Amino acid sequence: MGNSCVVGEEDDCTIKRNSSRNNTLDILKGIAIISIIITHFAWTASQRMNIIFPYYINMAVPIFMFVSGYVGALSLERNHVSTFSEAYSKDILVKKLLRYLIPYFIIVAWNILDPNIHIDILNKGIVRWIMSGTDGQGSYYFPVLIQFVFIFPFIYFLIERKGQTGLWICLFIDILYGVLKWAWGMNYDFWRNMIFRYVFIIGMGAFFRKEEISRKNSVYITVLGGGFIFLTTYSLLIQNIVSKWFDWTGACCFAAMWISPLLGYLVRHCHWKCEPLGFIGKCSYEIFLFQMVFYLAYDLLIQKYFPNQWIHLVLNIIICCCMGMILHMIDEMILKWCYRRIERYKILGR
Repeated sequence: MGNSCVVGEEDDCTIKRNSSRNNTLDILKGIAIISIIITHFAWTASQRMNIIFPYYINMAVPIFMFVSGYVGALSLERNHVSTFSEAYSKDILVKKLLRYLIPYFIIVAWNILDPNIHIDILNKGIVRWIMSGTDGQGSYYFPVLIQFVFIFPFIYFLIERKGQTGLWICLFIDILYGVLKWAWGMNYDFWRNMIFRYVFIIGMGAFFRKEEISRKNSVYITVLGGGFIFLTTYSLLIQNIVSKWFDWTGACCFAAMWISPLLGYLVRHCHWKCEPLGFIGKCSYEIFLFQMVFYLAYDLLIQKYFPNQWIHLVLNIIICCCMGMILHMIDEMILKWCYRRIERYKILGR
């Protein structure tokens, strides 16, 4: 989206605002980032099951990935990108990477300088530590974002040229990645830092930008996804085989089927308006980055002074959102300066 830049930024991450902006996308990201803060809260396993988190709170990452595919396709369309050389032009790549890298390196510096955060950089190595997303809840997300920039054009052109067949190819790639993880005994950190376990849901987003799935097929897909979530949540046999062997957990390609048709309907047919939630969505990337720092250094401090679980949770949401908004505004100022420099160099022909 125009200024939020959680995976798949609209208009190539330019600062320009678009009068035809789909506010529903911002609102969905706002809901998703609040869900991220909630899911990283210190719930007990029984609480997660009793409140049925797998059916909505655990859908936060699939929502982001779906929106990424949808907005990524929209961005390529609006920029009239029809070839790989255009998709990988230096101008597009630099702007997208700057959007992700600038706020990320602010958080990297915070991790290093904050005395409340204890990290073992020397054991992992500074380069590997930075490339793997540093530490904190959801740290894998940054390397996935960077991979998205480079891999999405392949997904987009596959969907554009093959249609529904391309979507099933994305599903096959997703499943194959889980099988390879089990067959090769893939390192867990490496597995979770790769984008391939989200190829299907990203493809779903791109697909719904191009066309819709029939109502009948939407029902089939939703039921299949809902059934998978139920089995991985409440069946010990399925948990041991599917979840532990392949890491097909509550946010994998099968589980994402539960919410994909709903998201497709919402982004195409609904025109929600909620400025506060929409602005949270625009700041969702920065909020996400700050919550990694927050859960490393400050969550226990809040719990110490506010032991009531619900007050603690509400304060976590408020603090992470407010600090993420501040980071977003700082990020915007730096990006505007960077973009002006880029345009100046282009004009001067450097």
